[in-house]
Amino acid sequence: MKSTHITKKIFIAFIFVGLCAGAGWAAEDLFLSDSDPWIGVTDIYRVTLDDTSGHGDLTLIAQVPLAEGYAMACAPDGDRCYVVSKHTAFLGYLDMGNNGWNYIGPVLDGNGDIVPEIVLAAFSPDGDLFVASQVDDKIYVVDTGNGMATEVGYAKENGTIIDIEGADMAFKADGYFCMWTNSNQTMYTLTLPDTYPGVVVATKDFDQGGTSVTGLAFRSNGYGGPIGSDTTGEQFLVLDGSFPMYLNGSPFAHNWGDMANGSMNFDICTFTIGYYKNHDWEGRGVHVCGVEVDQNDGQMILSNARGNNFSMLFAQLIAAKLNVYDAAGVAVIDDAEAWLCQQENAFDGVELTWDEKFYDKTQKGLANSYMVPLDDFNNSNHCD
Repeated sequence: MKSTHITKKIFIAFIFVGLCAGAGWAAEDLFLSDSDPWIGVTDIYRVTLDDTSGHGDLTLIAQVPLAEGYAMACAPDGDRCYVVSKHTAFLGYLDMGNNGWNYIGPVLDGNGDIVPEIVLAAFSPDGDLFVASQVDDKIYVVDTGNGMATEVGYAKENGTIIDIEGADMAFKADGYFCMWTNSNQTMYTLTLPDTYPGVVVATKDFDQGGTSVTGLAFRSNGYGGPIGSDTTGEQFLVLDGSFPMYLNGSPFAHNWGDMANGSMNFDICTFTIGYYKNHDWEGRGVHVCGVEVDQNDGQMILSNARGNNFSMLFAQLIAAKLNVYDAAGVAVIDDAEAWLCQQENAFDGVELTWDEKFYDKTQKGLANSYMVPLDDFNNSNHCD
């Protein structure tokens, strides 16, 4: 077999790489709200990331009579999308079945006062609506029946209250909770207290000076990698790049708003190396050891995968990464990649030498110990 080396390419990784990413593949179900502060309506768009054109295409699905809808969250069953007005705290929901708009009322705290400047919102997988105020810096859980808010507590890092300013919060389908604040361009992992009110423990994932976002969601219905809306660059930020916003074939100028993923599909759907060998990748690719593997290179590896060299491990890893949109944070994938990238006869720091033979039986056995779980992952949730 002819030896083929894939050389490492220079690329800029998205700021969320390795953080808050989940497992599984499902159809995209992403939404963006957009609201001009001088106009009393909020537009709700469906977001489609087109890997061929490189655009984040928007489709207007509804215009709701709510000014400054800067906080949006869709219920995990996908039936309703809730929006909160920044200054009035008015809460309502868009019925995704008939695009009907329904007012609920203002979001009020336990004293009957309006919760000020709600600009972050997210639904947990079990159906609780969480919001946060950028004035009092508190997180609340809201009764979607009447808008009454129960204080959850301050998000604190090492005992210090986090200054919440804009951006968003989001849940993964497995319950992992993240928050981005533009006050210091920082992403935090949040751990909720056992009883409310209490302390929401915030753990810094990373900080990215100069990067501000208005919305945060997760791809693949809560199982995939994160996506953020950046109004400065009028683009969607994803794991390894960005998609400029487009509406009706032209660049779109986003004002202010939020992002949300729709229904959280609990039937995780994965595909095997055989599937990806014979089906179009729709412009997608993955990164292995920091090296970009596109469809041409990837299908060559998949088609030539054998058990007497590294190619089978590479093939299973590539398929698994395609299943999660190249997301990090899935242990079976991360562990296999970490070991593979340390093997000099598989990766020399520049090239992926996927068809190189093993040094000895010990290395082959170790490779097999990572390959088998990847194979199980790719097959365990296979969809016809």
